[in-house]
Amino acid sequence: MKKLFLHIGLRKTGTSGIQAMLARSGEYLGSCGLEFPILPNSQEKKGKVWNSPFRHNCVAARYADYNTVFDKLTNEETKSFWGNLSQNSLDSIISGESFSRQIDFSSLARDLESFETEVIVYIRRQDKLIESLYNQRNKLLAQRGDSSVIHEQFLTEQELLSFMNRPDHKRGLNFIDLLNRIETSLKPHKLHVRKFDRNCLAGGDVTADFCEILGIDVARMTAPSEEANRSIGNEILKSWKKVALENSRVEADEFIWEVNRERSEGVDYSGDYRLFSNRVRAQVLEQFREHNAALLERYGVDLGSGN
Repeated sequence: MKKLFLHIGLRKTGTSGIQAMLARSGEYLGSCGLEFPILPNSQEKKGKVWNSPFRHNCVAARYADYNTVFDKLTNEETKSFWGNLSQNSLDSIISGESFSRQIDFSSLARDLESFETEVIVYIRRQDKLIESLYNQRNKLLAQRGDSSVIHEQFLTEQELLSFMNRPDHKRGLNFIDLLNRIETSLKPHKLHVRKFDRNCLAGGDVTADFCEILGIDVARMTAPSEEANRSIGNEILKSWKKVALENSRVEADEFIWEVNRERSEGVDYSGDYRLFSNRVRAQVLEQFREHNAALLERYGVDLGSGN
């Protein structure tokens, strides 16, 4: 039976970097008996993701029981995609962030029946994950260049806690629920659950760790030219907020437009994006103490440790 590695990429766990590496390393992957498959040629007009390193989100969209922005494979494209994978002599690697949003995996499970599937999931300590998700949201707001989103609570611990308590984010922090659904519906031959933490990853990097799972040499893979999905530091966001609240929205728009222009030219504005105080961070972790104890017992992943 053909082996298939299914990477169910949770947000802010290095998924984009893994996909960029896989897309650039086809020749070496082939020499290892692996492929990062392309999508079928389509008779319909598709968005730019279809032929990008992030293309397998379109595969996930085929099974989506949630709202998705990605193009979905048609019935014929789905048949062609899985048929090509089953007939190919190479084992396949499928990687998509959107798979992690799926509630019911039963339809996907039916299309995976002819494969020996190994599922790979990286999970991140909840306080660090929510800070990263909040920074991602703020980066997207900054990229829009619209300072009308700035208010007194912007970039505060209070707003971060409200952000964390949104139902969709609460659900996304429940890793046990996701892993249960993977095990009961997909019934993978093997489930790899890894902690997204440099101190725990092979080689201190998620791409190296991913390659270790695949059994290949990361040194022979082609790394992305720059860090994928780079953050934006709080200092820049604080400056944007200050201009908006103390000067004018027009000046704030001009400020963030200039930042966006420089970022597009390669200027690195990443930096520290932590917001939780030590006291509140401890309170957040206490909320997940029993959940993380269960993760440690069932999957050997210790999210309760680390700084």
